[in-house]
Amino acid sequence: MGDTSVLTVQNYELMVIFLHDIGEAAINKELDELRKYISSNGGEVLNEDAWGIRDMSYRIKKQDKGYYYILSFSLDTLKLGEMQRALVINPTVVRSLITKLPQKFVFRTFAEYQEEEEKAKALKEEAKREKEAKKNQSGPGPRTPRFEKSERKGKPETKTYTPASKPEVKKEEKKVEEVAEEPKKVEKKVKKAAPSKIKLEEVDAKLKSIIDDPDITL
Repeated sequence: MGDTSVLTVQNYELMVIFLHDIGEAAINKELDELRKYISSNGGEVLNEDAWGIRDMSYRIKKQDKGYYYILSFSLDTLKLGEMQRALVINPTVVRSLITKLPQKFVFRTFAEYQEEEEKAKALKEEAKREKEAKKNQSGPGPRTPRFEKSERKGKPETKTYTPASKPEVKKEEKKVEEVAEEPKKVEKKVKKAAPSKIKLEEVDAKLKSIIDDPDITL
């Protein structure tokens, strides 16, 4: 029976960091070995980009710098594992990372990334300058002269009664009316009480006349 295995070729991208002090010749030798492995296993090198010596985000294997290199390629997935193991045990490799590329992936070099970043920075600075220019053209708002402020301070403040204060005024008026009506109420009470007072005086006078009458003996 023949070989029934189906080759599944995928596109990948390799970022590899070499020791920065091994020299250019040693780095080129390692890259040649990678290219030969890809081509000998039915793959193809698609794009390459050298980022050069750059600072790393953190120290790896006592190294704070490394030589960065990007390589995109196509390769059978069954052959990818062997390539990864070879990179891990390679003493000249500080770190490596292989990622699968999407179908519509567009390769861009480090120089293109830098150019895009500079354009974005320039647009941001231009927008900032335009904003400052508009702000300077509009200028600050009108200021009130000092003499107007002093005149305002000298003027007495006038208070206006709000609708909420009207019920209180009505209450005060009601109290005044009640006070004014008090004497009338007192007069009425006196008038009502006057007849009874007169009757008592009449009774006292009659009792006194009876007591003073010599013809009546008690």
